[in-house]
Amino acid sequence: MISVSKVQDLSNPVLLKIICTPELFELTNGQDGMVNVGNYELDQTYDYLLVENEEGPVGLFSIRKITNLVLEGHIRILPKFWGTESSLDAAKAGILYVEKHTPFRKIITTVPGNCTHVLKFIDKLGFKPYGCLERGIIYNNAVVPLVYFEYEVKK
Repeated sequence: MISVSKVQDLSNPVLLKIICTPELFELTNGQDGMVNVGNYELDQTYDYLLVENEEGPVGLFSIRKITNLVLEGHIRILPKFWGTESSLDAAKAGILYVEKHTPFRKIITTVPGNCTHVLKFIDKLGFKPYGCLERGIIYNNAVVPLVYFEYEVKK
């Protein structure tokens, strides 16, 4: 059973433990060499949703308002759950939380154009591409397109 709860206390050590998990940190923060675990500061412009199962944390869904109808969302799944049903369930639970507990109608996110595992993952979730910024991000030591995706939460 997957549960989602909004993290009320941004000093909660579980937040940094998930974000600073080495594999996750490198993928989400360490690609350009500008940020490392030692100088990382939690981005307080986001709300953080802790996604857990009966074993404990599965990941973290970070969301922030873009407009009154749209929010930006990103999911971080702990490595031991990569490629499992738990990873899809965690992302679906985060989306369901947004649907039931917020007024937002759309979630947008970005993915490096050569990040095939995440591209497949968000396709399984039903995200649709809506734009691309050529040479938009450094990923795996290459300058690649940054692809924009959207998910319609409410019509």
